[in-house]
Amino acid sequence: MIRYDLGLLMEPSFSLRRPRPPRSTLLLACLLAVGCTTDTKPQEPNVILIVVDTLRADHLTQYGYKRETSPGLAEFASHSTIFTRAYSTSSWTQPSVASLFTGLMPSSHQVVVQGAVLSSQFETLAERVSQAGWTSAAFSGNLFISGKSGYHQGFDYFVGHDGHVLAYPDVADMLTVVDSWLAGPDRGSTPWFLYFQPMNCHGPYNVPEEHQAELLGRKPDREFRYQGDLMQSIVRRGDVAARSEATPKFVQSLTDQYDTAVRYSLDTVGELLEMLRSRNLYENSLIIVTSDHGEELFDHGGFSHAYSLYEEVVRVPLWIKLPGQTRAATVDYPVSLIDIYPTILETLDLDLPEGLHGTSLLPFLESDTSRPPSNLRPILLETRWEERAIAAALRIGPFKLIDIRSNYEGQRDIQLLFNLEQDPAELENLAALHPEIAESMASELSQAIDPATSPEAVEKVEFDVEALRALGYVD
Repeated sequence: MIRYDLGLLMEPSFSLRRPRPPRSTLLLACLLAVGCTTDTKPQEPNVILIVVDTLRADHLTQYGYKRETSPGLAEFASHSTIFTRAYSTSSWTQPSVASLFTGLMPSSHQVVVQGAVLSSQFETLAERVSQAGWTSAAFSGNLFISGKSGYHQGFDYFVGHDGHVLAYPDVADMLTVVDSWLAGPDRGSTPWFLYFQPMNCHGPYNVPEEHQAELLGRKPDREFRYQGDLMQSIVRRGDVAARSEATPKFVQSLTDQYDTAVRYSLDTVGELLEMLRSRNLYENSLIIVTSDHGEELFDHGGFSHAYSLYEEVVRVPLWIKLPGQTRAATVDYPVSLIDIYPTILETLDLDLPEGLHGTSLLPFLESDTSRPPSNLRPILLETRWEERAIAAALRIGPFKLIDIRSNYEGQRDIQLLFNLEQDPAELENLAALHPEIAESMASELSQAIDPATSPEAVEKVEFDVEALRALGYVD
C-alpha cells in the first residue's frame, strides 16, 4: 500500500493502490500538479461515472420530492436524460457495484456475501476501457469498494478508503483529490474514465457543521442516532415490537439528517461537474450519475439497507448525458445498473463482451421519444446477507414479487406481491388476492434467481472491525 498525505485530506485519509505496473512517479506528478490544463479536447469522449452511495431516487427534487435536496444537479439535469424507473441489482454496496463493474447479476458474479472478493475471471468495465486506450481512475469512499476486494481491476489509479478509522472520508476532501488528478497534463489530450463514489448519504449521514443548515434553514434535530439503541433493537436484534417507540419526531429527525446529507453530497457533486466545465472537459464527456442502492427511513419499520428489497432501497436515480447532449429527456422504461456497462461501451464504439446480462441504453438516449415499448423487460433484484435478508425479487410491468427466504424480522419463506402503480409504497400484499400472478412470477423468478441456493465458494477478506461497526455492518 502506498500512502500520499498531500495536506489535502482530513482523516480518514485515502490509500493509493497500484494494480498495474509501477507508475508512481507519474501518479505523484498528477496529484501534485496544479493548473496544468489544456483547451485541447480529447479525440474520444471521456467517461465520468458518479455513484453517490446510499442515494434513494424519491428523495431528489427532480424525482418529485418536496424538498430542494438536489439543486446541485439542476444544470446537469437540464441537458441530460433522466431514467425514472432505474434499479440497482441489490440493496447493498458490494453486489450492486460488482454488477455495475461487470454487467452481471450478483448470482453470476458471486459477490453476494459480506467481504466477498470480485474475481479476476470477470472482465470489468475499467479493464475493457483501459485496454481500448482510456486512462482510468477510481476514487472510492466506501471501504468495501477497494483493491482489497478486487474492485481495482483495470484501473490505472485507485484511491480508496483505508478503513482504519471510524468514519468515511468527506465528499469535499475526495473532490480535492479528484481536482488534483484532473489537473494532470494529459487530461485534455487523451481520453479517460473516472469513477467517483462518495459516502456522505450513508449513515451516520455526516455533514460538516458549516453546511448543516443549508437545506432546512437549521441544523437537523439529532433525536435519531445512527446505530443507536432503537435502531439496533429493531434491525439488529429483530425486536419488531420496538417499532412502537419510533415516534413521528424520531422518524422526522432521521429523514432530516438523511436529506441534509443528500443536499450536501449533491451540492458537492455539482461542484465536480463545474470543475469539469472549467477545465473544458465537460461537453465532450459521457457523464452518468446514479447510486448503488437507496436507504430505508422507517418506510417499512426498518432503517439502513440490505434488510429488504423494497423500492426505497433498490430504486435509484439515473441520469446519463451523452457527449454534446444539449437537451433534457425522460425515459420511463425500467432499467438496471447492469445496463450501464454495455451503454458505456456502445457509446465509446467498443465491442461488447459476450454474456452480459445488461442491455445498452443508447437507443433510448438517441431517440426523440421517451415512451417505453410495450414489451416491458423484467427487473431482477437479489440480496443474500444472512443476518439481514436472503431474498429475491422480480418486477414485470406494474407488479413486483418479493420472495423472502429469511429476514431480520423472523419471516421465513413468504411471498409479497405489490401493484406498484396502485400501491407505490408497497403496503398491500396481493399474493393471496392474486395467487395466479404470484405463482407465475415466482416460477419465473426461481428460474432466474433461487435465493435458497448457496453461493459457490468465493474468496473473502477481513476488514477493520471498528470501521465496520461504525457503519453498522457488525455487532
